[in-house]
Amino acid sequence: MSARAGRRQQPPRRRADAGLRTILDASADGVVVVDQDGIVCFANPAAEQLFSRRAEELIGHVFGFPLVADATAELDVLRPSGATCVVEMRVVAIEWAGRPAHLATLRDVTERKQAEAERAALIREQAARMEAEAALQARDEFLATTAHELKTPLTRLHLCVQRAQRRLAREGQRPPAYVQTALEQIALESEHLARLVSQMLALPEIESRSLVLERAPTDLRQLVEGVVAQARATVGEGRLLVHSPPAPVEVSIDPQAVEQIVTSAVGNALRASPPGSPIEVELTTHPASLSSEHSRGSAQLAVRDHGMAVPPEDRPRLFGHSFDVHSNAYVSGLGLWLYVSRQLATAHGGCIDIEFPEDGGTRVVLSLPLA
Repeated sequence: MSARAGRRQQPPRRRADAGLRTILDASADGVVVVDQDGIVCFANPAAEQLFSRRAEELIGHVFGFPLVADATAELDVLRPSGATCVVEMRVVAIEWAGRPAHLATLRDVTERKQAEAERAALIREQAARMEAEAALQARDEFLATTAHELKTPLTRLHLCVQRAQRRLAREGQRPPAYVQTALEQIALESEHLARLVSQMLALPEIESRSLVLERAPTDLRQLVEGVVAQARATVGEGRLLVHSPPAPVEVSIDPQAVEQIVTSAVGNALRASPPGSPIEVELTTHPASLSSEHSRGSAQLAVRDHGMAVPPEDRPRLFGHSFDVHSNAYVSGLGLWLYVSRQLATAHGGCIDIEFPEDGGTRVVLSLPLA
């Protein structure tokens, strides 16, 4: 009998199974045929690659996943190497070798799932960023509105106290000590609140890095003496002790920004110290050295108070947005102003630090490069 005649005499079912195997072997998707007992009867080359196992290792073994006709599922496949992949499985009911079976088509969707996860993460990130930006905008609008609402009554309060102090001095009247102390304290606190308002208004520009410095050649000694003179008008001559060089201290700065730093340092030192205690303001210059970060040398302004020092456990938070100490009236009030001042000093190429002398109090040190 010829081979052709032998092929003609093959049962139709066997010829159909052979044709189906040929089609399944050519499929780009992994295909397995599983009998009613869950045993793998067939696996094509794509399935071998998907499971990283030869067909001989798959056929005759339990498939391991429940199969339901006309169902679709996603499976996590663990390969012998320990790597995993995500497989989308579609199941249809068929006959295989004359018996009912399930044919499962398997497609590796790992890259698609990763792309979906990355896209979802990006959408969440964008939503979170938009929410954060909206919250920042709402905060900035609130700060601006609050600051402008506070500005006028604070200015009026401060002017009222100044007029009262000047009138008492002009008329030669000496009010009781407690009245004089109260007037000084009201003046200091109103100035402090006015500075807070300015700092609140400056926050959005500082945090968005959109602050533009308007630098100009400036005598830092003259600027410091002007700030001290304003403070002495409130608390008298005796409390502020100033030490500065005889010659001008030339720096290239935004005078308004640096004046804000100095005014805040002096004002907070006065608030943080017991009534009548001295505030030491010292301006010095330092030549450039090999270890100096300023090639032309630096100017250093130190403002020392004699209040209670910040507790050691609170010091790491000093330069935060909202640090403040409320445990004692004469603990140095290093709140929002210190955060704003550090940002302004850094923008000038300088720095601001806090020292705690052994005999008490706090020393705020501002360094700026010399012109």
